[in-house]
Order: sequence, then C-alpha cells, then structure tokens
Amino acid sequence: MLDRLLRVSVTVDNELYVFTDFAITVQGSKYGSPTQNETIIKICNLPKKIRDFITTEASPQKRVKNRNRQKILVEAGRIGIGYSDVFSGDIVSATAGQKPDIWTTFRCITGYFNKTQYIATESPQNTTLKKISQNIADSMGLALDFTIDDRVIENYGYSGSKSRQIEKLAQLSQGDVFVDDDSLIVKPVAKSSTGNTFEMSVDNGMIGVPEITDFGVKVEAYYDGRVKVGNEMLLDSKINQAANGRYVAYKVDYNLTNRDKPFNMTIEARVRD
Repeated sequence: MLDRLLRVSVTVDNELYVFTDFAITVQGSKYGSPTQNETIIKICNLPKKIRDFITTEASPQKRVKNRNRQKILVEAGRIGIGYSDVFSGDIVSATAGQKPDIWTTFRCITGYFNKTQYIATESPQNTTLKKISQNIADSMGLALDFTIDDRVIENYGYSGSKSRQIEKLAQLSQGDVFVDDDSLIVKPVAKSSTGNTFEMSVDNGMIGVPEITDFGVKVEAYYDGRVKVGNEMLLDSKINQAANGRYVAYKVDYNLTNRDKPFNMTIEARVRD
C-alpha cells in the first residue's frame, strides 16, 4: 500500500482543489459503448469550509441556476511510475455524510454536462464519416480517435442533447463509439483503438485465473494505467491456457483506495479479429 498514488482534482465554480492526503476510495466503470462512464468517489474528513463550499456549489439547485460545469479528475499509479488518468468527468452530486468521520461522496458521470446542452446541426451532402465524427467531438470539447474505415455519408442531421450524438454516431458508423475521459473513440467492432497494447499475466498484475465468457474473457488485476477501454490485451495464463490470446477490452471496472486493501481492476474483453 505504501507505493500507491491516488489523487482527486475537483473543479467547482472555477476553483480547483487537489486531494491526496485524505482517505480516498474510488469505484467505477468504463464502457466501450455509448453508455456513459460513471464513478463514485469518497473523501474522508475534508476541512469544513472546503466541504461546505463544494457540496453547495455542486448541488442540483446551484448547477441549474449557474450552469457551471463542475468537473473531477481521478489519477492513480505507483511511486516510481507516476500517475495515469483513471476517470475524467462531471460531478452530478456531492453530499456529506455523518460524524465522526465525515465522508464527502461525489457521484460523477463522463459527459453529464453535455446532456443538458442542446445542438442542431446539418452536414453538407456527401460529408465523410470522419468529418462528422470530428464535428461531434468538437461540439463536446473532445479529441477524436478515429480508426474505423471512412466513407461518405449522403445526409446527416441531428437535433438534441450533445451527449446523444454518441448514440447516433454508433448507429451511423456501425462500430464501437464511446467517450473515454477527454477523447471520442470511433473504432471497428472487435478491433483495438490507437494506444497501448498491454500484456496481462501473473508476472505483471493478473490476479487468479481468467474466466472465459460468451464474448471473450474476464480478468482480475492490480491497477495498471496502461489498461484502457478499446486497447488490445495479450493474455497469458499458465493455468487456464484455453483463455490465452488477443482481446480488446470493452469494459473496465476499478476499485481503488489509498488507505485500505483494494487497488484492483476487472477487465472484460472480447476476442480480437
């Protein structure tokens, strides 16, 4: 536990607070689909002045009135390796618990702010899929990671919340479309996006024996910042060799603490084409 790094950065009403020294727990999921990533973050015994400010400014009443974007970033890692991003998204709510140890609980969702932002757009005739994807990414303040085959779209128009554009783009592209932190990923089904290919074995963090599923495998591991939804996994199990092979991660659950035992992740991956 001594070599763990866990940091939470909270931006509320344009004020930035960075927390590392308090007891922190982080539990959440990332999806390789239009389903929005979500996480629950708990921080123990924040100073009352800071706790009161955050919980007030992040309340639904304040959010509707001021329309400010309240953001949160979770980073984790190991001493000697450094931090990597775990989750970046919007605060849905921040609430304080009871004494003696007062835990402030943040419920957070990637792209939640864009659910309340509306857009109406119509692309010129015969616009490419990549151009439409870039326009959608720009409208939501995201970088674009586009690895699917490009093609011309005869007509494209959309009216609605910015976040629902992801669902329409998934239907249009017939690929995997999702937001990972600050990037919009558009990639072929069962193929990896750009980024790291990571190896998974008992020598580099795998816990126990991988489970074979209907789509591929499910693997338990210690937290590893190289593991991203959409990236390729090379699995090497000495015990369950039938599971070995190349996969693409489509869901990652994480359970992180800096004062307790869990510092783990669960990877669900489908067989790579």
